[in-house]
Amino acid sequence: MKYVAAVKRAIDSSNISDKTAAYEGYIKVASGKSNSEARIVAQDILGEPVFWDWDCKSLMVYHRHD
Repeated sequence: MKYVAAVKRAIDSSNISDKTAAYEGYIKVASGKSNSEARIVAQDILGEPVFWDWDCKSLMVYHRHD
């Protein structure tokens, strides 16, 4: 999952009344910024940090059963 998807999920599950405007505002302000800067923007909008695990963004685990 990309960080922007984590922000979208956090906004959607928040108590922000206009979720569309909050997400569009995030995209407008965070576009072109580093991940660290985008995290600050998201925290300003949500009032708390957005959980995101860098290692889980592309983790694929395969199990073989014999």
